[in-house]
Amino acid sequence: MQVALLGMGRTQEALDIADTLINANPQSGAAEDFAFKKAEIFYSGRNYSNAAAELEAYMKRYPSSQRQDEALYLLGRTYLTMNELGQARASFADVEKRFPKSPFIVASKIDLAEYFTGRANSASADSLYEIVWTEFASDTDGASRAGFERGVSARMHGDTAMAIVRFRETADRYAGQEYADQSRYQVAVLYRRIGNIDSALYHFGLLALRTDKPQFASNALYDLGTIYLREKRYAEAMAQYERVRQEYAGYEDWYTLSLLALGESYEILKRVDEAKDVYEVVARLRPDDDYGKTAEARLKRLKKARR
Repeated sequence: MQVALLGMGRTQEALDIADTLINANPQSGAAEDFAFKKAEIFYSGRNYSNAAAELEAYMKRYPSSQRQDEALYLLGRTYLTMNELGQARASFADVEKRFPKSPFIVASKIDLAEYFTGRANSASADSLYEIVWTEFASDTDGASRAGFERGVSARMHGDTAMAIVRFRETADRYAGQEYADQSRYQVAVLYRRIGNIDSALYHFGLLALRTDKPQFASNALYDLGTIYLREKRYAEAMAQYERVRQEYAGYEDWYTLSLLALGESYEILKRVDEAKDVYEVVARLRPDDDYGKTAEARLKRLKKARR
């Protein structure tokens, strides 16, 4: 019932249900769960002062709870959202001191790093990400995120060489992780930007093999095609675009961009009828957006050229 009420936006009634159950048998397991749920409801509703109060009350009432570390972590996040940095750091430090094996230690460091990044304090953010990278390497989600962010920071500071190093370390150490794939993509983009085409092709090529990650694969294939097209290696470019066309039709942006690029390739090679066929597909598929308008404009141009 509580879940249904929350879904309907009847938050106060959901809270009343929690209070009824907690007051009826305050030391029951269900009461403990509902007490934590109350804090989560306040937090998700952005009522942070009440969320903090409920979390404090929860930890006092249920000192033996297995969710003490989670409560402390959520309390730290609550204070961070309220811009109470000192109290947030105290809560996060308490998690690390009292629960040295808690998964929320890494999460708290990443939250703090995000907080500092949002306030243009890159030095503090970088130091936290470095701690996660070096001291919590076995936490693959957290450490790969930290490695990626360290690469982003280096790139933002104009240190392309260091950014490439950090992105490559992340991509290689945590191959298969989401942030490792993002790092691999950034490596390829940076190599392309500095004109190291062979290295860019290599890293885009690795992503193109990731059939288990179709979003990355279709993106990488499009980028491979774009490089080949600029290099006037038309057959190789068209092979990449054709793969997207055949294998990744469900990923509309990369599918559509690949079709437009395939049409452009056909035009360059004077294969006008094939270009028209591709543009007509895009015009039908995306009639109301810029992709469709681009296809329509190219079709009109081709028709005029034939007159």
